[in-house]
Amino acid sequence: MVDESTKVYSTSNPHYIILLNGTQIFRNFDMDNAMSLEHIFTLTIIMSFLILLIQRTERKARRLIIILTLVPSFFLFDFILRRNVEKEGVTALFLSLFLNSLFWVLVGRYNPVPNSDEMKVLGLDD
Repeated sequence: MVDESTKVYSTSNPHYIILLNGTQIFRNFDMDNAMSLEHIFTLTIIMSFLILLIQRTERKARRLIIILTLVPSFFLFDFILRRNVEKEGVTALFLSLFLNSLFWVLVGRYNPVPNSDEMKVLGLDD
């Protein structure tokens, strides 16, 4: 037998339900509005790779690499818009910026990108 005080009545607000005794509780999340972790993970990996590619390129070639990474960035932006995953795209962008900043703080500052003029190629005679 169901207790009358625990019967559920929905309201016009889709995020809350009101019990008969007047208390409001959260409704289970609507899966249509939930963010997809698969999209967030995949977009974070791709965006992190593109940012890391720009970040770890030597200064002479950086402008060329930025121009070349615009093409996959446009495809990625088009994918985000066509799949209607803007929230996941923004989340992945901030997550990839955070991860690349963390990489720069932990690794990049102490191991700067070498200049191609300073590199020495060793051959068989060296």
